[in-house]
Amino acid sequence: MGVTSSLEVTGKEYLHTYRAALENPDGTTKLSQHERKFCSHCASYMYAWDERWADSFYPFYSCIDTSLPVIPTAQQNHMMLESKTDFILVPPGVSMENMFERFPSRSIAKWHRDHGYFVPDEIPS
Repeated sequence: MGVTSSLEVTGKEYLHTYRAALENPDGTTKLSQHERKFCSHCASYMYAWDERWADSFYPFYSCIDTSLPVIPTAQQNHMMLESKTDFILVPPGVSMENMFERFPSRSIAKWHRDHGYFVPDEIPS
């Protein structure tokens, strides 16, 4: 998770947005508020952003060019396991309490706070 005010993008002219079409119960569709940002030149997924949580964005790790702490295996969370493919493996050492078939009830912000990785402190959870 990143702080939106800290986001710097080189090559903004290539940055495009995808918003999924969601089907309503009555069969009509609406665009999701969740935005996926990608490079229109190379198709690399860059980050996700949602206006409902505008202070934060969720980068794809391959596009981060600053140093980040290495998260010990025992602290890693693995989610959406019910839909992962067989060739994606959860590393040995991840406890069952950190594996989730869908989404965990704890927010990403709370996980960062709980493990001492959260900066800055004024972003809401």
